[in-house]
Amino acid sequence: MRYKNTAALLSVVLAFAALSRPAYADIMVRPGGHLPKPMIGTAACMSPNGRLYTVGGFTGRRSLDEIYVRKGGAWSLAARLPRPTHDAAAGFLNGQLFIFGGGQAYSTRDLFRVQGTHTVRVAYLGHPLSDAVARPYRWQGTDGLILIGGHGGPPVRKVYFITGHGGHTRWRTLFSLPVGVRYAAVAVEGSTVYIVGGLSLRGRVDTAWSWHPGEANPVRLPSLPHPLDKAAAFAWKGTVYVAGGLLNGGRTSSDILAYRAGQVSWHIVGHMPIPLADMGYVQNGRVAYLLGGMRSADPRSASERIWRLRLG
Repeated sequence: MRYKNTAALLSVVLAFAALSRPAYADIMVRPGGHLPKPMIGTAACMSPNGRLYTVGGFTGRRSLDEIYVRKGGAWSLAARLPRPTHDAAAGFLNGQLFIFGGGQAYSTRDLFRVQGTHTVRVAYLGHPLSDAVARPYRWQGTDGLILIGGHGGPPVRKVYFITGHGGHTRWRTLFSLPVGVRYAAVAVEGSTVYIVGGLSLRGRVDTAWSWHPGEANPVRLPSLPHPLDKAAAFAWKGTVYVAGGLLNGGRTSSDILAYRAGQVSWHIVGHMPIPLADMGYVQNGRVAYLLGGMRSADPRSASERIWRLRLG
């Protein structure tokens, strides 16, 4: 009798756990083509007319000075950087492509703008910067970019809103993270910003944050199942997704994690066909792209594959 009662109790517990777990929609991952060459650490972004761009990157053996654009499914050279670079941040302001920092052995202070097929220096940043993320963002009725994290000596805590004016930029601090991080995964939905994982001075972190205008400080979300950096993040219909990344011990992940407001933990909702970290990533509505990335901790495992994700 005692064993029967125990089995019945276990069945109730398992049933409750299944019911308490949120029912996430399936994530579909499909091949989305190939990059012109293998890349990790490329700054990927999308133009206002929906074209994918890659800025710089690292092939596993050398850094790149190319800026590529995909038109009609084919990649072409849009412009070149003054020198090879990887781990920059990039995005469009008033229809012009801006590039923030990056570097090779050392981070740079360069702020570039692509003008036609040429790249011109707009200004110097206040400090060297690499490993940051720029994403389109609208604040107080103005379109711009939100710039998060990065390596600027110590990892950067301040989060900036950047707008374009006459080919130059204006910066405003929106908030500060409790701990500076580089290689964080960043997603934006509406006016809500999600910042997940990253690398701090103490190593990889398992923290996740959200911020919405009007909040003085970011709100702590449940911790990730494990510390993670160099992942990709997307947000759709109130759910934030985190794909891939680099784990402690140097292993790359193929997991796709998800979290919805009000839940107590993250859940694995899918897997990528291969483990990936340090890939470029872009979101356009419910469609997301992973571009390149490394399949293992060895940079020479750089991939040229593109994966297309359909969210929720």
